[in-house]
Amino acid sequence: DGSRFGKLGKNPAVKADFLPDRDRELEDAKEAIRLKEEYRAAMKAKLESSFDLHFLYWQSRGMLGQDVRKIKCVMSVKYGDSVADLLNRFRDDNHREYPELAHLTGEQCMFAKEGLIVPGHHTWFELINTGCVVQDKDVFKDLDSPKFVTDKDKANERKAGIEVKESLKLYSYLDAGCVMDRKWFDRNSKTFPMCKWEVYNPRKDYRTAF
Repeated sequence: DGSRFGKLGKNPAVKADFLPDRDRELEDAKEAIRLKEEYRAAMKAKLESSFDLHFLYWQSRGMLGQDVRKIKCVMSVKYGDSVADLLNRFRDDNHREYPELAHLTGEQCMFAKEGLIVPGHHTWFELINTGCVVQDKDVFKDLDSPKFVTDKDKANERKAGIEVKESLKLYSYLDAGCVMDRKWFDRNSKTFPMCKWEVYNPRKDYRTAF
């Protein structure tokens, strides 16, 4: 008789974790929901946060555009932004300074880094966290944390024809990504180093690909 003897309790001295426990299951489910919501909130905040993306604009020069001028650039982007967002903004913000951009759309430009041409749908968060290793180096990991320039870097930048803007001397651009006219790339895709470039595939193992 329940009213006579009351509700039976558990003996705390007996280990019973392996037994079904509805109260514990409900608490575990609530905790799982809380952690999931916490993760979603943190992820949303991360994707909305910004960082300075340092890159080079490869401006084609010459009658046939066979030469290229490498110009240091920096733009604030959100981790949740896509590569296409950068290309569209770069074109819109700079077509007066670089008139050739006035005749292009963002889709007619491309972004590449260390031999990998990045399709426009990839986000910066995805690239930075993807772990794309080429010859023992994580290619995209430094997108939001470029290294500081050294005297050796300065000399190598000059050899590479990278133009040094006074306001952008702090960071090294030797391994920076680059924005360029896709048609220029197509015309020069058989010359070095572009002949070695390929479209980035997140499923491919690049550790021995180059």
